[in-house]
Amino acid sequence: MAESCSTSSAAGSGDELPKAAPGVLVGMLLVVVGLGGVAAYVASILPPAVQFFAAIAALGALLVVRDVGLTDHLAHGVTAADAIAWLVRLLQSCCWQFAFLLSVPGITGADVNIVMRGLSSPDTEGALDASEDGAATAADAKPSASALAARLRFGRARAPERGYAAARDWLRRPRLQISLGDQLELYGLYQRAENENFADAVAVSAGKGQTTWLARAKMRAMKSCLNVSQAAARTRLASTLARADPLFAVAHPECAMPDRGDSTAIVFSMAERRLPQRLPAMIDTFQRRALLASATMAAATLLRAAWLRASGRAPKRCLAITATLSSACAAYMLALLKGLPMDVHVAIARLVGSGLAAGGDKSGSVVARLFKYLAILVTPRASRSLFAQ
Repeated sequence: MAESCSTSSAAGSGDELPKAAPGVLVGMLLVVVGLGGVAAYVASILPPAVQFFAAIAALGALLVVRDVGLTDHLAHGVTAADAIAWLVRLLQSCCWQFAFLLSVPGITGADVNIVMRGLSSPDTEGALDASEDGAATAADAKPSASALAARLRFGRARAPERGYAAARDWLRRPRLQISLGDQLELYGLYQRAENENFADAVAVSAGKGQTTWLARAKMRAMKSCLNVSQAAARTRLASTLARADPLFAVAHPECAMPDRGDSTAIVFSMAERRLPQRLPAMIDTFQRRALLASATMAAATLLRAAWLRASGRAPKRCLAITATLSSACAAYMLALLKGLPMDVHVAIARLVGSGLAAGGDKSGSVVARLFKYLAILVTPRASRSLFAQ
């Protein structure tokens, strides 16, 4: 008996599990403390009633975990392993979203909308895009359950007419800081959203004949929207304008949403919402002051050169270079402030080719958005937009 006991004890000592390294134990302790602190912080900001029922739910979960095995059936043929797998999938679908929200300082409801849309699942986003595509659904068709859920989740069905009215009023302004290609893309959507009998209007315009390059480009833009319903055009107009014109996105941030799955675009969109809504006026003021400064410099340099010639002395070469550069800068700032005639933009589009007239980069990437801001700062706009003509 004693021999068997000694043999079993020896075998037990031989099968003894190796001890974990101290660093691993310390790391696990830090993880538990950190997660516990986050959970305690989240629980502290919840209302007392929510804390009470959350504690009851946690107690019930502990009782279930203590007395049930992984292969035991809970109800309706669902095992504990199935329930754990469902819980893991649920946490995977939303943990990144809530972790992202916890890291945003001064978070607002608009930030929550951006994050939940940007990190949403492809199925929900696909249902939303399909419900807004006029080529796939008729104007009077009822939306599917998945599309309706997507609209409720992202809040797009709240006030589409408000976004359309803001985009319409923005496009009707005489000063529009977007390229001719973007204006042509928006022109088709705008005409489709405004005209209920759009097909008849396109047929009448096509029958008149298009004699100029700009008229033919406008006709192509209108024909590209023949399969889009009026409701879909009104829904897409604001988002398309926000993608093409960052100043509209700053003035109406509710119309600008980032693409799904791009964390960099989500951060950039939240930073973009925090830009001052007076940004167009600030850019206009900067351009006016730069024009005044360069014109003053050019005038002072020319007066200095004229005074030197009147005194019988030849002006220095650096004075002539300064006068030329300041005059060119003044002319450039004047073009930025007042814009160039539409004929100049049409001539550039014809030289560049059809790529400019196609609407440019339609992606919502951060690089494309930064180039849009850069184009507003350094590219002369059209003196009169297509929508004001």
